[in-house]
Amino acid sequence: MSRFLIGVGNETMTDDGVGPRVADAAAERARALGFETVLIGHDTVSLLAYLDAPTRRVLLVDCVRMGLAPGDWLVFSPDAVETRKPLARMTTHEGDVLRIVEMARQLGGRLPQVTILGIEPADVAPGLELSPALAGRLDEYVEAAIAEMRRSA
Repeated sequence: MSRFLIGVGNETMTDDGVGPRVADAAAERARALGFETVLIGHDTVSLLAYLDAPTRRVLLVDCVRMGLAPGDWLVFSPDAVETRKPLARMTTHEGDVLRIVEMARQLGGRLPQVTILGIEPADVAPGLELSPALAGRLDEYVEAAIAEMRRSA
């Protein structure tokens, strides 16, 4: 497979786990539609394995603070935004998707088409369930992610 829908986030931190949940929910339909789902979790450095020449397309699904109403979402290019996340250092337990994409660029390889489906969180705190604002819209996020992957088929 050279097309990936990648769920990013920590499933033990309420809405931060929305990305892996979307990827998991889309998995059954993905193969028939010509892409694969991957759950990265919070180890964003692992994204580097998918940001290389054999990969044609990556859709990252992640919890993103954008100033929208909780549960609202946007699809955007990493080039269209700047990170505001303060990090003392990059680790496998704390990372930044935009910084990983930039790191892949700096490594000199050919990057695939990368798009982000960002979902505004209502709550990011210890907990195993999504907030009601996101849980009630999970099917909508799955459909949006699948539609985005179909656009790039």
